[in-house]
Amino acid sequence: MKITDTRICYTVEKLIQPFGFKGAYFNNLWQPVVELKTKDNYALGIAIQSVLWSDEGIFSRYGFDKGNELMLEGTKIALKYLNNTEFDNPFHAINAITPLVYEDLKKITNCPNLRETFVLNGLVAIDSALWQLYGKEHGTENILDLVDSETSKNLSGRTDKIFSIPLLSYATSLDEIKKLLD
Repeated sequence: MKITDTRICYTVEKLIQPFGFKGAYFNNLWQPVVELKTKDNYALGIAIQSVLWSDEGIFSRYGFDKGNELMLEGTKIALKYLNNTEFDNPFHAINAITPLVYEDLKKITNCPNLRETFVLNGLVAIDSALWQLYGKEHGTENILDLVDSETSKNLSGRTDKIFSIPLLSYATSLDEIKKLLD
């Protein structure tokens, strides 16, 4: 699969109230949208960045907005590495670009101990688009048709129950907690 063109944009979605996590707060979410094209197909990948979750050192050092800018920069760098490049499958593409983006972001952030999760979080939208594009190139939307039998075994689990666990932030009021418990 040869990637012939890439594009990126993003949106910042304001939260209803500040979200507290790992001793810090943020009030919006950055959502990158990437487009990948081959000669015959295109796909869009959408994600939510989480700088505080992925590398709290970057969050502490640069703050929320600059941390998100840096993560988005990693996504842009990854797209440059993918553009006009050919890969057998999305696994190979992500495995090829991750160390390159990681080294670039360590320099850009001036953080030699950058957590790899920071890079990987910035690749989520790309990974999603790669799989969609790979499916289109192979004429299927079923991911189990696109992976080898060993990987397919790990993805084929089914459950008859779904659980919903509420996410409680530091800003969740006692009234809201009581409502959730009821």
